[in-house]
This record gives sequence, C-alpha cells and structure tokens, in this order.
Amino acid sequence: VVQPASPRTLMMLPDLTRTGGEIELWCRFDLKEGTQGSPPDQITFDGQQYTVANAMRWNMGSSSFTKAVAQLRALVASDSGLDSE
Repeated sequence: VVQPASPRTLMMLPDLTRTGGEIELWCRFDLKEGTQGSPPDQITFDGQQYTVANAMRWNMGSSSFTKAVAQLRALVASDSGLDSE
C-alpha cells in the first residue's frame, strides 16, 4: 500500500530532509534505511525512484509488515518522453 506521507509522519523526519516528495508505504518486504555501513533501500513507484528514510517493522499475529517513509530522489520529472532537438 502506498500513499502520500501524512503531516504526522513527516514530523518524524528531520526538518532539513523534508523534500515535499515523501510517500508512506506498507509491505511484506523488510525495507532498510541507510546506516554507516550500508546504503538505504531504493523503491520504484509509479516510474519514480524513492529512497527509504525511515522504516519500522510491524508484527500482526502471524503476519509481519514494514511501514516505511521514502523520499523522492529527484523532484524533476524525467524528460524521456520529450522530443529531442
């Protein structure tokens, strides 16, 4: 499940990292945010690349999910659909 990040969720991110292109997602995959030893996971959604900024594991009975906040890597749309000169 993917949706725009809520204002409450954005409050969990440091002020200077908010780009205006954040999404919240819940999935069965174990997503990871970056550490000193490893880069954060990358997500492709609707043709755009996102970087995991915050991830939390949720266990619900016999099922487990990851809730993550991901940030848009580039706020400029790709020009692959434009005519070249």
